[in-house]
Amino acid sequence: MIPVKEVLLTPLDAGVLVVFAAGNSGTEAAWYPGYYEKVIAVAATDVNKVAVSQSQNNQYYSNGGPFQSKPSWFTTCYGDWVDISAPGFYVYSTTNGNSYGYKSGTSMACPHVSGILALGKAVAPDSTNAETRSCLSTSADDIDNLQSDTEFVGKLGAGMVNTAAFIQCMKNYAPGSGCTLSNDCDDGNSCTANTCSVNGNCVFTPINCNDDDICTDDYCSNGVCSNDQISC
Repeated sequence: MIPVKEVLLTPLDAGVLVVFAAGNSGTEAAWYPGYYEKVIAVAATDVNKVAVSQSQNNQYYSNGGPFQSKPSWFTTCYGDWVDISAPGFYVYSTTNGNSYGYKSGTSMACPHVSGILALGKAVAPDSTNAETRSCLSTSADDIDNLQSDTEFVGKLGAGMVNTAAFIQCMKNYAPGSGCTLSNDCDDGNSCTANTCSVNGNCVFTPINCNDDDICTDDYCSNGVCSNDQISC
């Protein structure tokens, strides 16, 4: 039988991002396989970005309104080895028997992160794992001040995953149009300001053709600013 660590490290060494649930035992101690250094370990929070724990007043919202109880077996693992947090408390998902229902656990939080990383790779397919992981952490929401139990402070990874901010960060590594200077982006249109972004994409920003003369009609026509004299 192939050891679990070898199964994980083989794709990791090949450049594959591997994401694992941090675990539901409520411990700060090493919890494998999420504890492996190159693995992205995901802790679980509720709808209010509070770590799921027997010591905290966790909530989720459904059509029936707020619900505050939680499974007695479930407290998210945490620690300085956790990389990120995501919703994992009463998440609506598929269940056995070709049905749907609410489930809790870091295994419900983990797919959020996996899916978001896939979106990022779709935006920037040539991004490195280091770039992708950097975007994941730098774009996360700081949730330390939301924890009523200070035991979790600083131990929920970079914070709550933020999809929109993560994708915006990944755009820095998206395939560009090949520009290096703003002059490379000249489209012959004097009605736009042409710049080259840091990721090699041409950006065309409309400019105002207004010449501040109240006796001219200012407009853009066929890519040229026009300022026609009018009767004052």
